[in-house]
Amino acid sequence: MMRNPGQSLLVCLLLILLVINTGRAFFAGEEGPVFLPVEPGGTMVELGAGFSRQGIYQFIDGAPLADVILLTNYRPGDGLAGGKRFDARLEPGQRIDLEINNDIIKGLRITWMSSAKRIALGIPLHPDRMCEEDWEVLPGIGEKMARRIEESRQKYGEFGAFDRLIRVQGIGKKRLSHWNQYFF
Repeated sequence: MMRNPGQSLLVCLLLILLVINTGRAFFAGEEGPVFLPVEPGGTMVELGAGFSRQGIYQFIDGAPLADVILLTNYRPGDGLAGGKRFDARLEPGQRIDLEINNDIIKGLRITWMSSAKRIALGIPLHPDRMCEEDWEVLPGIGEKMARRIEESRQKYGEFGAFDRLIRVQGIGKKRLSHWNQYFF
């Protein structure tokens, strides 16, 4: 008995629909695997404590912090509403944590993602926005060198620019050239 090519096509389509539907049922009620490309001209920001969906998100360049707050179901407390911090523009690599009490934002903390995350996302590092653990992620930096860099910043002030790291004992032009890719 010969099969009709139309029947074979119909069976294949039904199998494909079954697989798609089974996948949807499997991920029902939770977020399925999502892979979204990073759009050029976006600002990658990490949303931490206080956000119902924590993680790294991309916002339009120049978006104010107030836009991020609108994504929550909370309202700013009296001390925060209309403050300058809400008008501040998001910067690539920032981490935002909220302190929530009775569905009201009582506190706001803006820090920086770890250098490992920023490197993975292609966000340039800045020597004044790194802690001792962040320095240790870079090749050729161990605990001692990371401590020296932090001590230099505490003793002489912020570096201001990548090339000023040369003031730290043990860092020369060769090391700077190896790290250049992470800072620009």
